[in-house]
Amino acid sequence: ILLLKASSVYVDDEDRLQRVVPYVIAMLSDSAAIVRCAALETLCDILPLVREFPPSDAKIFPEYILPMLSTLPDDPEESVRICYASDISKLALTSYGFLFHSIRMGEAGVLDELGAPQKRSAPSTENGQALKISNNAQLA
Repeated sequence: ILLLKASSVYVDDEDRLQRVVPYVIAMLSDSAAIVRCAALETLCDILPLVREFPPSDAKIFPEYILPMLSTLPDDPEESVRICYASDISKLALTSYGFLFHSIRMGEAGVLDELGAPQKRSAPSTENGQALKISNNAQLA
């Protein structure tokens, strides 16, 4: 895990998201507490490095990362819970950054509700209002 952490600085965003993150996420359920802590810290260090991502990864936090992290607050090992508590702010900031980038892609017409490309058109008042409500719901 530490090797992945060190080498992820040198790979592009797509490789981080498609190759490194799934392996690190899988290590969050390892039997050894030290591996779970290392995986969480690695995840918190490599996700902020991602600057650009494809529309297909726009919902990576709510649909993939956060559900996998949901078991950590109830982990039987205190060290894992402490590690989670110390890294939760990093995860929140990174998640916000991903959400903000996804919102910008949606406003640019890259995303529709399903994450598929859509035709560029002038947004109506109703569509703009629905987008704001959806974005506010994701922030909550």
